[in-house]
Amino acid sequence: MGIGEIKVIDIVDKNDKIIGQIKDSKMHGGNFITRGVGVFVINNKKEIYLQKRSEHKYRYPLHWDFSAGGIVDSGKTYKESIIDELKEEIGIHVKEDEVLLLEKTFVDNDIKEFQSRFKIYFNGEINKHNWEVKEGTWKK
Repeated sequence: MGIGEIKVIDIVDKNDKIIGQIKDSKMHGGNFITRGVGVFVINNKKEIYLQKRSEHKYRYPLHWDFSAGGIVDSGKTYKESIIDELKEEIGIHVKEDEVLLLEKTFVDNDIKEFQSRFKIYFNGEINKHNWEVKEGTWKK
């Protein structure tokens, strides 16, 4: 996905059933529920890769966050979306069976969303995308 490109995301009900779509630029400040994903990347030293979001991010710029994460695009599953985010944000290519679900929860703070949180095991090189990620580090 290119910088500034408009995404369409699904709006869901309280049971996570799709009830409509909206442009991602309209999701902030609306009274509806969307879908999001986050993943922790864990290496063989049992360290977790954390990213510091770039200053360009609308939500929580320059805050530490999951290894990768984002909004679920319309028509995609949670797993398909986290695989996309891993490639887009930190250059990791994985298969669906390598992505393990930790939990699915409802978050109600500045936005309302069902969020699936995953983990993967990875020992290769991280290639962060500078527009998405300011910096990253491995932590015990």
